[in-house]
Amino acid sequence: MSRSEPGSPVEPDSSLGWRFAVRRVSFSETRQLLQGTIAPLRAAPLRLIGMFLLLWVPIEALIGLEDLGLFLKEAVAAVAFTGYTCALDAASRAQPPDFSHLGVILRFGRDKLILLVISGVVPILIGMLLLYGVWGQEATAGFLRDLSRTAGHPSPAMALDLRAADYIASMPFTFVAPVWALYHWSGSRSMAANLLACLVNWRWVLVTTAASALADTLFDWLSERGEQLALLALLGVIALQMLSLAWILALAQRSFPAR
Repeated sequence: MSRSEPGSPVEPDSSLGWRFAVRRVSFSETRQLLQGTIAPLRAAPLRLIGMFLLLWVPIEALIGLEDLGLFLKEAVAAVAFTGYTCALDAASRAQPPDFSHLGVILRFGRDKLILLVISGVVPILIGMLLLYGVWGQEATAGFLRDLSRTAGHPSPAMALDLRAADYIASMPFTFVAPVWALYHWSGSRSMAANLLACLVNWRWVLVTTAASALADTLFDWLSERGEQLALLALLGVIALQMLSLAWILALAQRSFPAR
């Protein structure tokens, strides 16, 4: 398949039509997946870390906005980290990642951009609906207020429920970032490809989601054990998110046809 200019999505072979040649990645390919995950980070570590922090810091600050902060954070994160995935892909192909890769989202059609935002918002919306159903409106509103305050103390039980619902609801959107970043498909076709990849590689989706959830829970536990461990937990959260994006990209690169 031909490549387009650096930083732009790739137009796949038209012979694929609406069929997607998605292959099942076996567990025996774990070593290759790990190598694919580390490859872009080894190729341009400082650039990728800097670009990630440039996105991550303001995104995390959005949670401080009352009421809609949590939803806005997830929507912006879905868009921003799709651009970052394009930068990761460039690094994996020995191309220096730069802001042109982050700007790939500026070339998305309206339908593709809307579906990308929806993929980020739907999981957290499901999580909030779960909180409303289990804990009630007053407790959930108080939980949101505590999340938006620097000195707030959100209920650990409610935070655990929200995280669990968010991770589970995010599973059908596992391949959104690489599909949106790398392929010049319409929004509906991109979502179809993502869902098919999740179905074909559901075992990896389960393993990846479970590992991320366990690591996230561990970092939360560390953050409550003193300032020094809280700093370690923060670094762990940043590393986890960077590695998760690189891992999903490596999985997508082995799932979808070569470009």
